[in-house]
Amino acid sequence: MEKLSNNSQDLVKRDSRGRLLPGSVINPLGKQAGTRDKAKVIRAAFFETFNRIGGIDELVRWVNENKINKKEFYKMMLSLLPKEMDVKGEINRPYTVMPMIMKDEKPLEINVGD
Repeated sequence: MEKLSNNSQDLVKRDSRGRLLPGSVINPLGKQAGTRDKAKVIRAAFFETFNRIGGIDELVRWVNENKINKKEFYKMMLSLLPKEMDVKGEINRPYTVMPMIMKDEKPLEINVGD
């Protein structure tokens, strides 16, 4: 069952379960199909420029030129790294040795698992 949403200006077509149908337009004022994303255009321009000015070899030469360039390079490199990482896994040690708690002149092992 195909129906138009309550707002007559919307072009959102949904089925009886509320799912979008092919050809539905959620944001009619949005970006046109085939329009290039500005961020991608700028990124491509930076890569092209990087290659034209000498690529990796020129970057290495510039970094080694002086301490200020080296510092700037590290700042740029750090800005490109992810700010957060989601690390999942298990701890393989079921206990922790705490040397400040002694028993019989040996570190007391405390089980912090289960």
